Amino acid sequence: MKILFALFLCIDVIILLILGYEAFMVSSNKKHIYRRRFTGLLGLMAAALVLSFYRFNLALWLVGVPAVGVLLFTSILLISMLTHKGPWH
Repeated sequence: MKILFALFLCIDVIILLILGYEAFMVSSNKKHIYRRRFTGLLGLMAAALVLSFYRFNLALWLVGVPAVGVLLFTSILLISMLTHKGPWH
């Protein structure tokens, strides 16, 4: 279970790096949305790290839900791009 927690935490760190880049490096009109998501995910990861010492199952759920959501989204997007026939409009 600790390996799964570490894997989910690594995936969340990658998501956090992408959100941080979009929130603080790229100038766009959606910066405030990315900053809110960045701080929300950062707070969620901090809460999961604190909870991992007291209630490990809850910490695993907190870290796992965003990681599994992103993994599902990217796998569905990959499948749709591989099986699409015709031009993208």
